[in-house]
Amino acid sequence: MRSPAGFMRLLAGAVALALTLWPQLAPACSVVFPSEEEAVRRAEVIFAGVVVRLGPAVKETPEDLFGYREIEFSVERVWKGTMGGTARVRTGHDSCGLRVWPGEKWLILAAGQPLRADLVSGGALLRLSDGRRTEHTTASIEKRLGKGTPPAVP
Repeated sequence: MRSPAGFMRLLAGAVALALTLWPQLAPACSVVFPSEEEAVRRAEVIFAGVVVRLGPAVKETPEDLFGYREIEFSVERVWKGTMGGTARVRTGHDSCGLRVWPGEKWLILAAGQPLRADLVSGGALLRLSDGRRTEHTTASIEKRLGKGTPPAVP
């Protein structure tokens, strides 16, 4: 039979291991993604922009497990809605949130006040911060909505 002290050491080791692995154990974004047609319909704004700044994780309530981050974009092209030269968009700080880095170019489909976007809303990485392009393009958005316009001048 094991001693209580041995059991406590085993339990403490298991808890420490679980806490170490927590980020890897977080579930992947497991929702039904809408079609592109549905994502475009739902979006209040659609734009391409470069990540300028990434804010810290913020929790709206103490019960909020993951919170959100605010991303500031330099807007380059607008297909839907009216956008100025910069846009601030909130994204979930969870598995469905956008994982962005300054210098990356993204296609953003967002809605709400304040604007919110995530993987489910149809956001797509267009270019990495080092300039390499990804497999995503704006071609399908342009096919649906035209060439777009530059951001509005304030």
